[in-house]
Amino acid sequence: MGDGGVLIDRLIQVVTTAGRGLGSPSTLDNGSLVRELVRSGDDDLFQLLVQRCRDRVFRLAASMLGPGNEAEAEDVVQEVFVLVYRKIDTFHHDSDFSTWLFRITRNRAIDRLRTARMRHHHVGDEVLRSMPSRGKIGDPELAALAGERRTAVLQHVQRLPDQQRTVVYLYYWIGSGVADIAELLEMNVQTVKSHLHRARRRLALELEAEGSSHA
Repeated sequence: MGDGGVLIDRLIQVVTTAGRGLGSPSTLDNGSLVRELVRSGDDDLFQLLVQRCRDRVFRLAASMLGPGNEAEAEDVVQEVFVLVYRKIDTFHHDSDFSTWLFRITRNRAIDRLRTARMRHHHVGDEVLRSMPSRGKIGDPELAALAGERRTAVLQHVQRLPDQQRTVVYLYYWIGSGVADIAELLEMNVQTVKSHLHRARRRLALELEAEGSSHA
């Protein structure tokens, strides 16, 4: 595949303009599409691959970086697909293409999290209040997500262990299903459910303790 500043600019333009969630006109599965892309070097096939995968790459990056960092997540998306274009011929089809792609995405998002700016980033109350919630009012562990303690809950979410926090953001903020989260994070479904359960329990205990301390 090609290289150079002009190529990078063109790739970023492709990634930026590729619509999210577009239906693909091709009957090729992703593995076959990658094989044909490597064989032909056809940029139209690369654009098709971006259209198919961009949304899920963004969701994974955004869930790891957290609310208020959507611009950073978009940067990660661009970096990921530039890397994919450069390294596509190193994909050996010994796993699903999505597994390889999401591993690259996680690594790039982790690199962002390690920077001083991301480590000390503060999410303001306005951003937290604007986050959608899938929690049901009747759920005693997450009822506060729909009420006046919503901001406090989300501040506690930020302090969860990395995997629990990412699963919670994917489920409640991004709106991903358990099976989808399992694929994104290379976990089995039961592990995802376990992370959700532990996160809910920890949040409930911390909020209960916080409420008692302010009583």
